[in-house]
Amino acid sequence: MTTPSPATTPSPAAKNNIPAPQGFFWVGGIMLVVAIALHSISFQITALGVSQSATVPQWNDLCTSIVGQTAQGLAQGAHTDCGYVGVADHVIGWLVGLGIAALVVAVFAVVARSRPAQSPQ
Repeated sequence: MTTPSPATTPSPAAKNNIPAPQGFFWVGGIMLVVAIALHSISFQITALGVSQSATVPQWNDLCTSIVGQTAQGLAQGAHTDCGYVGVADHVIGWLVGLGIAALVVAVFAVVARSRPAQSPQ
């Protein structure tokens, strides 16, 4: 009687059909890095003849203030720029949420793969 070689014996994780977590770690990490970069990098916007540099959250705060709302009503350029800033702010939030979700899935996959396969009874 011969014992199967380790190369032909399926791992317990393969028996459970649990996906490998490396992809989730990469995707989650990249999403969080991009979100942090978008949150931290300053962008220059020119509206109503004034050119200023600020981060996306700072621009979004300005656009949602009474001053920003008034400027959007007076100038189409300010309205367009504030629209882009609002979308960018939402993208940052989605990247953070999906990045954290991917990392949580990866942690659960690591935990599930580390458990021995349960045999049906």
